[in-house]
Amino acid sequence: MQGREATTGMLLLLFATLFLSTCDGSCEREASPHTAASVMESALLSTGLKGAHKIQSHARFLHDLLISTNWTGLDHKAGRSLLDTSRHQLSKNSLVKAYNDLVQRGVVEADHSFSSLLIRKSCRSWSGVLVVTLFTAPGPFSCPMDCHYCPNEVDENDIGHKVDKIEVLVLGGTWSFYPEDYQKNFIRVLEFCESLVLDFQFKDIYYAANTLDDPPQERRLPLEIKEEQKINEGARYKVIGITLETRPDFITRAEIRRFRSYGCTRVQVGLQHTNDTILEIVNRKCTHAQGMKAIKLLKDNCFKVDIHLMPDLPGEIHLFDGTLFISHLGASPQIDREMLEKALFDPDMDADYYKIYPTTVTPFTKIAQWYHEGLYKPYADRNDGTELVELLIWFKQHIQEWKRINRIPRDIPNQSILGVLNKVVDLKEAVLVERTHFSSGGLETFISFETPNFETLLGFVRLRINGDSTSTIFPELLDAALIRELHVYGVLVPTYEDDNLIRPQHVGFGRRLMARAERLAWKAGKRKVAVISGVGVRQYYASLGYHLEGEGEYMVKYLNEHSVLNGFDDEPAFSHSTA
Repeated sequence: MQGREATTGMLLLLFATLFLSTCDGSCEREASPHTAASVMESALLSTGLKGAHKIQSHARFLHDLLISTNWTGLDHKAGRSLLDTSRHQLSKNSLVKAYNDLVQRGVVEADHSFSSLLIRKSCRSWSGVLVVTLFTAPGPFSCPMDCHYCPNEVDENDIGHKVDKIEVLVLGGTWSFYPEDYQKNFIRVLEFCESLVLDFQFKDIYYAANTLDDPPQERRLPLEIKEEQKINEGARYKVIGITLETRPDFITRAEIRRFRSYGCTRVQVGLQHTNDTILEIVNRKCTHAQGMKAIKLLKDNCFKVDIHLMPDLPGEIHLFDGTLFISHLGASPQIDREMLEKALFDPDMDADYYKIYPTTVTPFTKIAQWYHEGLYKPYADRNDGTELVELLIWFKQHIQEWKRINRIPRDIPNQSILGVLNKVVDLKEAVLVERTHFSSGGLETFISFETPNFETLLGFVRLRINGDSTSTIFPELLDAALIRELHVYGVLVPTYEDDNLIRPQHVGFGRRLMARAERLAWKAGKRKVAVISGVGVRQYYASLGYHLEGEGEYMVKYLNEHSVLNGFDDEPAFSHSTA
């Protein structure tokens, strides 16, 4: 068997291995697939599964798959269908473990097509990095503010992706409210189970990545965070960024210093709305002005900024007998349209990423009480939600090219997306594009490689020239051009693995984008460039002439005319400026 047919054949061997692994010593674990059906039936009976009919039908089905099916006629779609309909008693996590075991023992060769069938939420690694979300503990530290829309509930999932370039998102509560000892413990001695589809516990974000391949019995004790970060610079599994979420009023100079000590490169800021009256109604206890100040402080210190907005929050208020009395609640689509317009077109609200969370009524919240009392009437409940849908469509139609939408309002399963997901792009036709605009008191240039029709983004770099130094915290950033983000898209390609395919990540787009940014920085009169680098990509920037510098641990390069003018000489095919 070859290609897709071999993938389907591997699926059968995987099922055989899973069921045979439940046998006692009387079972041959590596029995021939053609003689395995009767052994599997015994294995099923020995597992104690309830329901004789289910056991017999499952065994007969596996027998038919192994013996009676003509594999040469099965394509990838059929193989995926087989996986989805066959694993009645098996989680995908179990399938991943069995598959990895088969590969490690040399029973089968690694197959990219087959392993792609085992991935949950495969879009998580389409961006070129694997995003791993970790939740901080609920309880007394998570956040005392009692915003009226916020419940105390988290969920955990296992996802089966390849691991190489890992971006860690720390969610679950307002980070800044956790005691500093807890923060350090979470970053350095975090303990979580079965993350990255493994079956043992980790104690540390960097330590986990550094010891991922070590047998449990040989695993060393965690070192101090700076020692683990140093090791991770050259580790096989690299932590390329850490994202923390917090409130805008808690983004201070001291907090930003702490963020950098942890290796944080991106901050999610819960603005929720731009209307101060609405923020007061939901007990947010911070203002729109504080949000704009937070965005500027973060961007002036090279961070990527992700803001959260919530349409359809309670928004009308009346006074009754001198006492605050809620007679009818529900922000109108017009108020929320004004919020989204500010988010898109106000330079002081200019973020890199947006999460739009239409308000949902969840248990154990104040707005749930208002909703059940008939006081809060969201417009999403009217006309089948048409007004909300039209508002979100308007936002997506008007968002600028340099901004990314992280979520509206949830992950969409692959099977629910219509159209071509893996469109073939000729990378040789990629063109350089530059878009310049004012943002939070500075000048931003979004430099990108795109297809000639500007429909597909292949990679980009965010270059910032600060307007002044009043918000600059770290000396190494003074009078420097800032690289706040470098990103090349495409399915994650491990740096330790060669799949013999031409991928955007490994064809030099990143180096060319950096060279162009350095040339623009030179033209702007800057003689050094600072990058907010994740720990795991410091060596990449070192290969471009950067070095680690200062308390903030930015990667810094001092420019000279020779290196700037004799580097890559890409010129933009399209350039636009609103500055």
